[in-house]
Amino acid sequence: NEREIKEHLHELIAEINSSEMLKKGELAFHQQKVATGNMFVYLTKGIGRMYVQPNSSACDVSLSGKVIEVEMYPFMRELFENECDGFKQTNRNNGWFKQPFWRTADFSKVRDAIRYYARNYSCQEVESGLILFGL
Repeated sequence: NEREIKEHLHELIAEINSSEMLKKGELAFHQQKVATGNMFVYLTKGIGRMYVQPNSSACDVSLSGKVIEVEMYPFMRELFENECDGFKQTNRNNGWFKQPFWRTADFSKVRDAIRYYARNYSCQEVESGLILFGL
């Protein structure tokens, strides 16, 4: 399952990087050496990360980074047709919950989520150095 998900992620990254989807930079892959199930994609010129972590029957897709956690949540809720299944990081004493995740066996949803992230969170270059206020 882990190897299969990793292969799917590499194929998707190659597809996105060869398309016109990114405004700047590239989509990249990282896998932790010790906990090899901890895989994520990130934008080299962008914000946040999207973790894809396999489990016995499916995988968890989670958002990491304050901005994408807030801004992508409505998209993810609609895509997965449900609120998140939980949070990867919690601190009940301080009352914070970070890195919402959705569990799925449908890799097409993972693909749609990563495409949305790549399209919307790669940094945009300022087209003009001139900003006009109220003119």
